[in-house]
Amino acid sequence: KRPALAAPVAALSWPPPLDWPQHLRTAGALRIRDVPLHPENQALRALAAELGPVSTRGLSHRAGLVESGAVQRVEALPGPVLDQYAKSLRSAGSDAFALHSDESFCLRPARWVLLHCWQPAERGGDTLLLAVEEILEPATREVRIALEQLRLPYPCGDRVTIETSGVLRFNAEEIESAALRRGVPLSLPQRAWLARFEQRFARQASRLRMDAGDLLIIDNWRMLHGRTAFDASSGRLLKRLRVL
Repeated sequence: KRPALAAPVAALSWPPPLDWPQHLRTAGALRIRDVPLHPENQALRALAAELGPVSTRGLSHRAGLVESGAVQRVEALPGPVLDQYAKSLRSAGSDAFALHSDESFCLRPARWVLLHCWQPAERGGDTLLLAVEEILEPATREVRIALEQLRLPYPCGDRVTIETSGVLRFNAEEIESAALRRGVPLSLPQRAWLARFEQRFARQASRLRMDAGDLLIIDNWRMLHGRTAFDASSGRLLKRLRVL
């Protein structure tokens, strides 16, 4: 197992200094400890408002997980749960969740993902993180070319994994689902590189253990995130907001 992540996640305590967004933009991920667990999520929503407008795309209303202010509960529910597009809602399960970008199905995904931990699992349920810099730094020329030039299918069109601007987009399930809906199978090079990307990212990822009150804010354009498996009966609960 990899050790708990020390960097590039910056760490602050509640209440954060006024320049906390600068810490976030510099590091790409920020953990704020002891953020109050308000019933109406006031602290979470106030911090999100400092970053920009909240995204209401991809909210799982049909699963009954959405609270006021576009806050979504991330917890394990019994039985298979479908999202608004009739796809499996992975965040509502307890299995491992591979590294991915949120809203990868959108032409312009949300910039920020806020995850507020209300109750961690006793074992497992750790957050996985991988920054675009960590992907590119050890990459060979062949891998870099594939990351920057190989186009993969998404619901919003064919996209590269790392744009020339440095924006990162990856979600293997969305890619395979988009290919299936189009009725056009992935080419052999696409399938081979998709498998290589998944394996490389999983090997490179670091893990972060969150405690109750921890708020993790991720730059969704610079970092992939995922989750390790946990016991579905653990009561693990996060509350999530996405910001455009």
